[in-house]
Amino acid sequence: MSASGQSMVIERWRQVESLFHAALEKTGEERAAFLTKACGNDQDLRLEVESLLASEDLAARFLESSGDGIQAGAPREPVPAGERFGPYVIVALVGAGGMGEVYQAHDERLDRDVAIKFVPVALADDAAARERFEREARAASALNHPNICTVYDTGQHQGRPFLVMELLEGQSLKQRMAEKLLPLQELLAVAGQVCAALQAAHAKGIVHRDVKPANIFVTAGGQVKILDFGLAKRAWDSAGSAAVSASSGAAPTKAHSLTGNLAGTLAYMSPEQAQGKEVDARTDLFSLGAVLYEMTTGRQPFQGETLGELIRAILTESPRRPSQLNPAVPKGLERIIGKALAKEPQARYQSAGDMAGELIAFAESRRRRSRLAMYVAALAASFALVAWLITRPEQGPRLEAFTQLTENLGEELYPSLSPDGKSFVYQSRASGKWGIYLRVVGADNPIALSKNSALDDTHPAFSPGGEQVAFRSERDGGGIFVMGLDGENVRRLTNFGYNPSWSPDGKEVVVSMQECLRPEERGPPPDAQLFRVNVATGGTRKIPGIDDALAPSWSPHGYRIAYWNSPRAARNISTVAADGGDPVPITADLALDWGPVWSPDGRYLYFASDRGGSMNLWRVRIDERSGKTEGAPEPVTTPAVSSGLMSFSRDGSRMLYAAQARDMNLYKIGFDPAREAIAGEPVQVTQSSKPLADPNFSPDGQWIVFNDRLTPQNLMVVRSNGTGLRRLTEGAQLDRCPRWSPDGQRIVFFSNRSGTWQTYTIDPEGGHLQCHTDAPGNGARLPRWSPDSKRVIYIANGKVGILDPAKAWSDQPARLLPDPGPGERFAVASWSPDGGMLAGELRQSPSGAAIGLAVYRLDAKTYERIGPAGTGTGARWLPDSRRILFLHDGELYLVSLASKRFHHVFSPGLRREITGFDLSRDGRWIVFTVEAAESDIWLANLR
Repeated sequence: MSASGQSMVIERWRQVESLFHAALEKTGEERAAFLTKACGNDQDLRLEVESLLASEDLAARFLESSGDGIQAGAPREPVPAGERFGPYVIVALVGAGGMGEVYQAHDERLDRDVAIKFVPVALADDAAARERFEREARAASALNHPNICTVYDTGQHQGRPFLVMELLEGQSLKQRMAEKLLPLQELLAVAGQVCAALQAAHAKGIVHRDVKPANIFVTAGGQVKILDFGLAKRAWDSAGSAAVSASSGAAPTKAHSLTGNLAGTLAYMSPEQAQGKEVDARTDLFSLGAVLYEMTTGRQPFQGETLGELIRAILTESPRRPSQLNPAVPKGLERIIGKALAKEPQARYQSAGDMAGELIAFAESRRRRSRLAMYVAALAASFALVAWLITRPEQGPRLEAFTQLTENLGEELYPSLSPDGKSFVYQSRASGKWGIYLRVVGADNPIALSKNSALDDTHPAFSPGGEQVAFRSERDGGGIFVMGLDGENVRRLTNFGYNPSWSPDGKEVVVSMQECLRPEERGPPPDAQLFRVNVATGGTRKIPGIDDALAPSWSPHGYRIAYWNSPRAARNISTVAADGGDPVPITADLALDWGPVWSPDGRYLYFASDRGGSMNLWRVRIDERSGKTEGAPEPVTTPAVSSGLMSFSRDGSRMLYAAQARDMNLYKIGFDPAREAIAGEPVQVTQSSKPLADPNFSPDGQWIVFNDRLTPQNLMVVRSNGTGLRRLTEGAQLDRCPRWSPDGQRIVFFSNRSGTWQTYTIDPEGGHLQCHTDAPGNGARLPRWSPDSKRVIYIANGKVGILDPAKAWSDQPARLLPDPGPGERFAVASWSPDGGMLAGELRQSPSGAAIGLAVYRLDAKTYERIGPAGTGTGARWLPDSRRILFLHDGELYLVSLASKRFHHVFSPGLRREITGFDLSRDGRWIVFTVEAAESDIWLANLR
């Protein structure tokens, strides 16, 4: 628009404003006579002034929804509680204002609470008010989206039009911002959901035209709802509303404007909207930019003492950069706001989807930088400690340099350094699946060794001569394979096994029957033995004397094999003679120790441990022949938040390790059981630097109980909106897998606080801790409530049992479920709401390999397999006891018992996976843990 055109618009606003204030001082016939004389034949001018006068009389727009525009207090003629019309029964008045009254009501037909919005008595006969109601109903009913307030019905009662809408609990964004500026994470979550709502509306050709904080509602559960489509119009309509409101939000009743097309709240209007031009989706994005500006700074982007000054600011002025008002505003977010507030529509985001994409990319970059910051902080602290260690004689290894060898997004794991220290192999998901890559130290171009495999290849290990690589592969049913350094000549050794470790002569490998990359998450296995495998013939022999061993490492002179295991619920390191015998413990304390690797000279055993407060590297001097330790563990500190998975060159001068960072927090998302689909976008519940796991809803859905995954592991509760975080248990023990009783009175979990895993209950306030089992062996774990809160299922030594928590363990006979089949065990996940079935997964014993989902029918005492073979963990029943949600490959799926068909429900996104989840009792909310893991390979020169 030209400067002269802008001046004309501003001058027109000044004229309207001047007449408006003059007319306010007059009433009745005197006002009418004044307007006739002042406006003359300019009917548009008179209609604009009359619109503002009507707005002043109305005082506030209706359904700025949480009550912002609804003044508490009684309307002139309130609808009494208990009054019925159609299927609706009035419960109580929620609020009243100039443009309407809102009541809480109950829909007896569908047995649900609703909100009913009435046109006020004073406007019941006003054609413009009725038209606005009808427009809101048409626009909102055309949209079915979880981030848009749903309109269920319309009608009239005693001559007054009404809308029936979903009843929301929470507060508007305007109210939330009045309390304090939103944290960045919440701001991004709100903005993303608003974008999703606008994208849905724009896809239907509907432009909201009044996006502002008062029309953005945040429910108690953190879900965003866009409200008040009373000004919405089809983007291709030529007719518009004259609903002009100043920053107060008042709405006029006349259907005219300066150009016949002006609508909205002036402080959030786009330039084209303020000029009365035709608008499209981009005007809503400008308004959202203004909202984001206010969310980050606490003030609106455009200011003015008068309407004319405000219009001038919108048309001609650039607001101050948000970071000038709030230095904490990130530059990336400031750029997004600036683009949304561009004066010309073509310079803005062209769709809500485009803007959402930029917000997501910004959030991801912040997440990555947050992890980088953790790395940097750890680096500084680690080097300070290293410097101190170096100055102390005979106190640990000399670390001379660190070099990062990989830097791709995602995880690079299980590095194995060639004997000469010049190259290494590792596993990565760079191709979308786990594959094995070869890389020269210092070079940037990895060579894919498993490019010919369509399935996962993992756990690579260089042979002592450096000419072969042993690895685990899922091809052909899974097992241990060997291949050349060019990825060719692939040959199977076994049809089982994980984590191969070569004998020093290169003639054998030792493998475990189980794998575990997350030792803090491992429960006691029924059996995890070690086997020696002849590389030439594939012949195998079990190493006697041990019944639980993972990640074996053969000593450099062939005398012993080191491993880690879970004795009596701990995580400790042991060794055993290569031919078997009695194990010799290396560590036996409460620290989490895992992943042992021998130094090339056999004088030290290196391992990962959290005994120093974070997961880092340690070593202990050892006699290789006897396995006896010759001193206490000493730190080998690396610049990483978490380190492990070591490998050495033959001369011991170089060491590879994986530097890891994990983000495991709780999120929630809406779910529609009828559509079997997600409703809305994920909302982050917790923001913890510790990994969190095993979330479970309280029966009313208001609280979530969970546990952390660092030693010690304690139980915590938090409100489902992320507030009220508190700890339930304290101590050095591991407390796991809490489950709220259906009656809400107790929380059951399992713990090693007695020395073995046993089942406990505690009340939601952290009192009345009680142990309910005294099971031998590995104890009793993974407890789950019956729907009547009177029984608990548990797993003990591979068997599923049922106990009565009201009785002492010694006073009740063992009630055990039958085995599913030979070599199979049943891992129970949940009890059906109707009480008749248990859902869980079948697993092979002793390997623990997945067989698939299954249901156990308590009356028939039979197992029934459901869903695809080999898939499914963490089964959760829907309220109808006929369908089950489950996890597969870090994503959510649903399966029906009747049809056995399953379909995909939700994915948390690229390089992220769900590690645990729960479904609310009404089936409408899912809480889940998302793990975003980063891992890179580092090289250290070691002396």
